[in-house]
Amino acid sequence: MAAPEAEDMVRVLEQKMTPAQHKVYDDMLHPPVAIAKVPLKQANLPAPKPGAKPRAESKPDPQKQGRDLLRIKALRAAYGGQVPLEVLHAAFGENMSQELLHAFRD
Repeated sequence: MAAPEAEDMVRVLEQKMTPAQHKVYDDMLHPPVAIAKVPLKQANLPAPKPGAKPRAESKPDPQKQGRDLLRIKALRAAYGGQVPLEVLHAAFGENMSQELLHAFRD
């Protein structure tokens, strides 16, 4: 039997929440935001060199890590800090970063 997908596990956790847990979870994931108008500037980048091949690098995505951390904190708050570690591993992967694990251990 294949391991459940992370998003499926999170959906299951969300579905099992009581209305009070859902409120805590939703309030943490979607706090009120003040919108400020910021003028946009177009960057003046140098032209690529003729014949140069595009390069790709594998780097951690800080925005995704931030979203994952917020989601874990919201799940933790909704479940009163009692979300089992096995569920977290199933939802976020066995190779969760120490920062993400730390979010649930404090």
